[in-house]
Amino acid sequence: MDTARIVHNVKTMLDHDIFIDPLLVNTHFRDQAHPLYAKTEALVEDIYQRCVRVEEFGHQLEDVPFSPTLMRYCLMDTLLSTAMSRTFEAIGSVVPSEADLELASRALHDLIDKVGVDGLYILYFVIVGKDIVQPVFYYNGIREADFLDASHHHPYRPEQMDLFLMMGVARRSFRVKTVGDQRYVQLTRLGHERFRWTVDVLEKSGYDAKRVPLSYVYQFDSVADWDHIYDVVWPDHLDARRQFVRWLNVSAGSRVLEVGCGTGPLTWEAGLVDAEGSKGQWIAVDVSTGKLKQAEPKGDPLGDGRRVSLQHASLEHLPFRDDTFDMCVGSAFLQFTNPTKALCEMTRVVVPGGTVGLLQALACTLDKPFFLEWFHPVFQLARKRSAGMQHHGLPDHDEVLQWFHAAGLTQVESELVHIAWLFDNPDMVVQHLLRGVSSFDTEMRKLPWDYRRTLINELIDRGRDVCRKYPLSERTVDLPCLMVKGRVLPKNHETRDMMEGRRKGAKSWQTASPS
Repeated sequence: MDTARIVHNVKTMLDHDIFIDPLLVNTHFRDQAHPLYAKTEALVEDIYQRCVRVEEFGHQLEDVPFSPTLMRYCLMDTLLSTAMSRTFEAIGSVVPSEADLELASRALHDLIDKVGVDGLYILYFVIVGKDIVQPVFYYNGIREADFLDASHHHPYRPEQMDLFLMMGVARRSFRVKTVGDQRYVQLTRLGHERFRWTVDVLEKSGYDAKRVPLSYVYQFDSVADWDHIYDVVWPDHLDARRQFVRWLNVSAGSRVLEVGCGTGPLTWEAGLVDAEGSKGQWIAVDVSTGKLKQAEPKGDPLGDGRRVSLQHASLEHLPFRDDTFDMCVGSAFLQFTNPTKALCEMTRVVVPGGTVGLLQALACTLDKPFFLEWFHPVFQLARKRSAGMQHHGLPDHDEVLQWFHAAGLTQVESELVHIAWLFDNPDMVVQHLLRGVSSFDTEMRKLPWDYRRTLINELIDRGRDVCRKYPLSERTVDLPCLMVKGRVLPKNHETRDMMEGRRKGAKSWQTASPS
């Protein structure tokens, strides 16, 4: 397949807010008697009859065989997962309404106009291909009976698997080999090459980055909201945020931008919006529309809803002019960004003499008996690849200060505060480590989806045993957090050129973070 064309078509799909995720659909619509499923089937048949003309398919299919059944799977999964992902981004739920489905249908027609129905079919073929091949690749072959029963492909359904097997064999990616009295599905050399190509394409195109937040929905039996997770895992996090607000010493009437605001714990619960009375102008931004939706109602009971403007924006590409704010602040977000680039953007939008400040959790040692026992399976995975394991994803003190200086900030001040990190609720702890801190990401992302879900459940079960074995005092970690702020220099031409060069040359978080 043409790599450039596939990458372009995936990006076009994402630009049209279309998302294909059969795992998401199969997780939540295993009961096909759901009324919305029947509604989608009708839409699928309408699209199929109007748009699918096999004799008109162009060169995009190349040697990929066309299957009417797979085409219907494609349309069904595309419509439902698009509606579900849009709903998830809007309100944090994956249960769409009929109106969401209608909007998804219109967007799908627009995408078909752009890439063709054969182009859509190829996108689905590539995405499903990765899901189906990954367990075979990981286990170096699986029993044919287990393949057909979807034993390693949950939540794909058994009735789909014979088609996937036949297409894999037809394209010479799979071979079925008899070993003793058992038949096994194995990858051919061509299959190995195609799998590596697929992994590369889906990463380069941005598809994987889009899928990660949704993947937690089908890997956990229930996904808690962030406010609840923070309250359970870090019960005194608001005290630290309130201390940070006091330390910032916000001046009356300041124009303040908060980045990475999430659901608004710093803005409202910690009192940032009240720090200087009622005269300031406030904007809070986050890259997650779902978290912004959760933040909106918090302004109403406090009477602050009209003063705080919540906006969707990337921390690395802030949609504001230079010298717009007197202060730009944030908390607990650096691990999710390119930190140098984010701090350069924060500095850019602040007036000379203004303040850039943040509260950031720092790396700490978790080499404690309870932790090593709890997360032993993940340590084993790291040992299998003969590598050490980054199990925190957080920067250290010196790195944060280096990033502040690299952004051109001066008069940098810092102060340590400490938060109790409780390992007491296994479900919340595992969600926090995997979703919030991105711990074990290197180990987890190489696993088949069903293995990840199995491992997550094992970690939760092990956590229950650990909590019974060790007293809470031994399962409480003193987490260091850094309060840091700096002043923005006057932005003459030399300073602007320096900052622009740093933005362009900024290393990625993966490169900059400790190993």
